[in-house]
Amino acid sequence: MKEIYRLSEFERGDFYFLSNRIVLNQTIRQKDFSECSIRQVNFSNCIFDWTSFPCTKCEDLTFEGCILQNASFKKSELENCIFKNCQLTNINFARSDLMNFDFINCKLNDVYFSAGELSDIKLDNSQLQDVWFLGSLLYNVKIKNSTLEKIRFDGAEAYKETYRNGLLTTNRTPIKDYTSFLKEIS
Repeated sequence: MKEIYRLSEFERGDFYFLSNRIVLNQTIRQKDFSECSIRQVNFSNCIFDWTSFPCTKCEDLTFEGCILQNASFKKSELENCIFKNCQLTNINFARSDLMNFDFINCKLNDVYFSAGELSDIKLDNSQLQDVWFLGSLLYNVKIKNSTLEKIRFDGAEAYKETYRNGLLTTNRTPIKDYTSFLKEIS
């Protein structure tokens, strides 16, 4: 059973590994959780404001009904994360690796996925505005039933693996805009 945790009361250095917790109805403001490992944590109805998680390793996280604003996940490794009914504003995922992410019914505004690797990402029923994929490597990224405005792919590449005659071939194709992105993922 997951234990309820008062993350808003902790400062950098109070923990380096956080696992198997529930964080409910908290405002986590101006906190620095650099180089921490966070695993199997459910965040529900929380507000993250000016909070940074640089160089963190996060696995199996769920954010539901949360507001994340002015937050940074620079140079982090994030795997198996679900964002449901969340608002993300001015979020920095620069040089981060994201794997198995779901954004369901979310609003993303001023979100930067620059120079990172994004693998198995799903954006469903979401609103994306001013989202940047600059210099990122995209593998199996799917955007479905979502509205997009001012999306930038400068320097991004789609990564595909195909098998032919028993050989694995990998291709990287530059993405110029959303239309070329759609072409590459289909």
